[in-house]
Amino acid sequence: MIFVSRSSVRISFCGGGTDISPYPEEHSGCVISTTINKYVTSTFEPLPGKTNIINCREGERKLISAVLRRMGRTGKVTINSDIAPQSGLGNSAAATVSLLGLFVADKPKNEIAELAYKIEKVDLKNKGGKQDQYASVFGGLNFIEFNGGTNVKVTPLKIKNKKQLERNLLLVNVGKRTNSGDIIKTYNHTVEFLDKTKEITIEMKKQLLRGNLNSFGKLLGEAWEYKKLFTPQMTNNYIESIYETALKNGAFGKVQGAGGGGHMLFYCNDKQKVKRALQKYNVNFVDFNFEKSGLQVKKL
Repeated sequence: MIFVSRSSVRISFCGGGTDISPYPEEHSGCVISTTINKYVTSTFEPLPGKTNIINCREGERKLISAVLRRMGRTGKVTINSDIAPQSGLGNSAAATVSLLGLFVADKPKNEIAELAYKIEKVDLKNKGGKQDQYASVFGGLNFIEFNGGTNVKVTPLKIKNKKQLERNLLLVNVGKRTNSGDIIKTYNHTVEFLDKTKEITIEMKKQLLRGNLNSFGKLLGEAWEYKKLFTPQMTNNYIESIYETALKNGAFGKVQGAGGGGHMLFYCNDKQKVKRALQKYNVNFVDFNFEKSGLQVKKL
C-alpha cells in the first residue's frame, strides 16, 4: 500500500515574529495568513528494514530522515514541492507537515502542527515560530493566536469579499535568499516592535471582516515598515527598489517569511499596472488561488 499526503504553503499578511518564543508566552502573539494552491506532496511505501529516499531537493533528505526517525518507520519516500526552498512561503513547514501526514493523519490537527514544529525546532535546530506549521495543517484564511506552549487557537476569517482580495493580491518571486534560520538569528525582536506588529495584525483582522480592503492594503505596508526594523538583513537595495516602484503604482506590500529575498506580496487596485512597472526587474509573477483545505492524505 502507498500513502500519499499533500499540504499547502502559505502567504502571511501580518504578525510574523509574534509567534516566536518567548513573546507568545509573555504577551500572546497572533498572525493572519492563508494557504494557497501551491503544494508539497509526499508518498510512502513501507519497506521493512530499508529506506529509499528519492526525488528530493537540497535539505529535504535531512528532513525526511528526521521524520522517519521520529516515526520509527522505514520505506520508500518521495517528496515534490511546487515552490523551491527558501521561498519565504513556509515551504519547509509544509514539507514537514506533508511527510507527517503519511503517518499521523488521524491525530488532532493541533498535535500534528506541534509535532511538525518540534521536528524542525528540536531535531533540525531550525529557528522560527509556529505559524507555518499551523497554517499548513489547518488550511484556509485564518487568524491564529499563540498564547504560549501548545495553547494555539485557529479562527477562520469569513470575509464577504474574499474573491476580490484574492484578485487584488500579487505574488512576486524576487530570487532565492539565504537560510531563514540564519536571518532569524539576527532579529532584534524588541517587545516594542512585536507589540506594534500585534497591534497592526488585530487592526488588519477588523478591516478584513469589515470588507475594507484598501485599509487592509495600507496596513500590509505599515507591517512591512515595522518588519524591516527586525534586522538589516530583512531587505536590500534590490528589494527596496521593487517596493518603491510598486508603491508609486498604487500597491502596498511586504516581503514574505524571514526576509532578504524569496517572495514579495502586494495588494494592488490595478494589478496589471503594477506588473508592467515591475517587469524591468526581471522578477517572476506567481499565479495562485486561496486554498481552503489543510493537510490531505489518501491511500493507493
